[in-house]
Amino acid sequence: MTERIKVFLNADDYGLNPYVNEGILDLSSLGLISGVSIMANYLDDESAKDLLKIDSIDKGLHFSLTTSHEDSSYPSLLFKYGLGIIDGNDLRTKLYHQFHRLIELGVELSFLDAHQNIQLLRKIFNPLEDFAKKHNLFLRVPYEISPFKNTKKLIYNSLAKRPNELPLIGLSMMGERLNPTNLKLQIKYLRERKINKVLWMVHPAKGGVQNGDSIGRGRLKEYKFIDNERNFISDHFEILSLKELVNFNL
Repeated sequence: MTERIKVFLNADDYGLNPYVNEGILDLSSLGLISGVSIMANYLDDESAKDLLKIDSIDKGLHFSLTTSHEDSSYPSLLFKYGLGIIDGNDLRTKLYHQFHRLIELGVELSFLDAHQNIQLLRKIFNPLEDFAKKHNLFLRVPYEISPFKNTKKLIYNSLAKRPNELPLIGLSMMGERLNPTNLKLQIKYLRERKINKVLWMVHPAKGGVQNGDSIGRGRLKEYKFIDNERNFISDHFEILSLKELVNFNL
């Protein structure tokens, strides 16, 4: 039997809304994901308590400058910071507050990533990298290792400062693109290159789809695929924690 690919299977956007939270909690409780990226500026206390009940998964800060219920300045801050119009003090303040919001709720963090992959902007990546090193966090870089050819992958890989220590998959298999055909192509690509451990990012949600909501439909599709294809996934992937795959002290 072919050895399974070791995977840190991480779900993004916990805290975004009840449907995302429910989908992530369901898959976590079934052992179908091993990591959760948390949006601190959306997270309520009850959702935090629900997540803390599942201690078998790694938890990370899903840093955001683009969305917040409480702070309408986030989009303009992202635009100004990306263009270099302002210095990094505001960014570092936002990062500090989101990090400590989770710490105060009792969340033990092992990694750092960012909503909408804003760490692709070099002036945002550098402060995040410094923060990750200071707090001994794994930093996810959106550089994808896959057979797929698309504009997003081309842009992301050209902007990324460096590849991940743990090769990343999933950017080209979001929503409707997460299907058996594409996953088989991804597995074949990894095996041909003898890549035996990866970070797979997903965005599941359980329901909550409105008319014309293509993003919501995509999230529901990801949830159903992971749940329905659990046997196929487990045949080809060994779902492990980040701590089991990355060589640094957490």
